[in-house]
Amino acid sequence: MSDSLLWIEQWGVYFGIGFLIVFMFYVIWDLIKEHKVGKLGSAILFMTLGMGMFGFVIKGIIHVSLTSSGV
Repeated sequence: MSDSLLWIEQWGVYFGIGFLIVFMFYVIWDLIKEHKVGKLGSAILFMTLGMGMFGFVIKGIIHVSLTSSGV
């Protein structure tokens, strides 16, 4: 596989998943706004529904830091 195709696939996945993460935060915010959830409920929704997205971001950061350090 050529290097340019591999680069496009790799960054396409990161930008695609990044777009989905931003969209999911919008969906959570819209859900909170539509149902008039209070501050505590908003915090709980963002924490619980955002954990998977946060895990993906942390995984990417750890991967980049390990590969740049040569591990």
